[in-house]
Amino acid sequence: MYGPYSASPVLLALATVLLAFLLPSVPAQVLVTTEVDYGPDRETNGTFVFASVPSNSSTDLANGLTFKVLAGSPHGASGPISVLTDGSAQKNWDSVRESFFTTDDTTHIRIQVQLASVYDIGQINTFSWHRNSRSRQQYRVYTGLAPSNNAPDFTAAPFQDDAALAKLGYTAVASVDTGSHSGGQAGASIDGKIGLSVYVLFDIQPHYLSGVQRSTFHGEIDIVDVCAARTVNYGMGLAGTNGVPTLTTSAPPVFGKSIGLLGSNSSGVASSGLLITGLQSISVPFLGGTLLADTTILTPLAVPVAGFALPVTIPTLACGLSVYLQALQLDQAAVVGVSMSPGLRLVPGR
Repeated sequence: MYGPYSASPVLLALATVLLAFLLPSVPAQVLVTTEVDYGPDRETNGTFVFASVPSNSSTDLANGLTFKVLAGSPHGASGPISVLTDGSAQKNWDSVRESFFTTDDTTHIRIQVQLASVYDIGQINTFSWHRNSRSRQQYRVYTGLAPSNNAPDFTAAPFQDDAALAKLGYTAVASVDTGSHSGGQAGASIDGKIGLSVYVLFDIQPHYLSGVQRSTFHGEIDIVDVCAARTVNYGMGLAGTNGVPTLTTSAPPVFGKSIGLLGSNSSGVASSGLLITGLQSISVPFLGGTLLADTTILTPLAVPVAGFALPVTIPTLACGLSVYLQALQLDQAAVVGVSMSPGLRLVPGR
């Protein structure tokens, strides 16, 4: 899949140590990534751009559908709930009519969308923007095939716990909290083989500011098919001379297509490295950083000053299968002389 390179004795020794970190196979994890970006120069065209959270989409499974409010109350000044599925996020940091939000001091609001058919969901992305704490996202998300969620279930107990929701036919997927921040664009991505679903339910929680519960200005919610080709960066890398090295692709990993696997050079000089390729994401402390992919395959790399570009032809696989990658590079400025990229989850698809 990748061309061979000559390995230095240091790299061969490093590869030997890495192989000792091989872990037994574990079930695939659902990855939750959150990101907040600040500043007046953020995108104002309705499309948010983050380093690791995908941009909002107008072609996802929920686009054009309408969420239903199951419990709680939207604010009287809120934009219509259709703003969540129109493909566009907000165009400025206090865009009331482009945001869906609840009244202050509302404990929760629970909303649900019914997809057009049964889909195997692979990713859920949410976006918000406000000049202060109303950009913070806090919610839990659930999926179901045929939940019994009609009255009196929700009217009698509007905010059931996971066990009660399970009895109604829901599966808890993940909890999201973008953290305490005062303003900015916030994005969250839940990525993994989430499962066959028709209904997706969000239990959106408020957050406190000066003793008052504040609601989030949500601008868009995207639900992505598991067979959509995509890549997701995850985890924290380890900095070298010029910061943390990157690991990305030149294009989405579409079945049968040739793309480039791109890595930057953190050292500023020609160097050597290792590409770790695995079938699971892991989190193992190593050389001052963290290994983020199991070491199934170790490929020595030449890392030119401008970074490396490895040609990759994407095979046709079963939808939802993932490959996890991480690049390590010799860099004397790193903690133990080795810088590390964040992890890269590569999901081949259509």
